[in-house]
Amino acid sequence: MILSECTPTEILTWGFSDKYTWLANNRKFNPRGIPARPLPLDQELRRKPMWQEIYRALRSIAA
Repeated sequence: MILSECTPTEILTWGFSDKYTWLANNRKFNPRGIPARPLPLDQELRRKPMWQEIYRALRSIAA
């Protein structure tokens, strides 16, 4: 979902970067071993599309 389609009241992430996410190697939540990429920054701490969406949402609230 693109955040511009709604007015968020909260933004929650379970971490900051894919580099240290517990989801990547957790067999209970990732039984097929597919790389999990749920966070705003990638393994090299580069911004991903989710980071841009969070930024846009926060800017719209602050404006």
